[in-house]
Amino acid sequence: MKVTPAGLFIDDVKPYLAATPDGLVGEDGLVEIKCPYFFEKMSPADGIASGRIKYCMMKDGHLILKKNHDYIYQTQGQLHITRRKFCIFALWSSEGMLTQTIEKDDSFWNKLYGK
Repeated sequence: MKVTPAGLFIDDVKPYLAATPDGLVGEDGLVEIKCPYFFEKMSPADGIASGRIKYCMMKDGHLILKKNHDYIYQTQGQLHITRRKFCIFALWSSEGMLTQTIEKDDSFWNKLYGK
């Protein structure tokens, strides 16, 4: 997978909304990476298990970003503004990385901002 630099994207309809994803994947994807400062000597899975990461959980060995957290709003906003189809949300530390692919959800966006 090749990740390229993203830069600033401004919404076509609402120019007061902008997004700066951490990277772009092909024509359809983007990347958002979180590196919590206290992860220095802890794997992401251990950070979640210890309760220090409250915005994610593990289910059947997979990372799940909680639906009510600000990062869902961030990723859905980035997907809408960049007109991309999916976001690879990554939780990274020097001890490992977990990812979740989040699909664009137009109904989520429309509830917030309308069509």
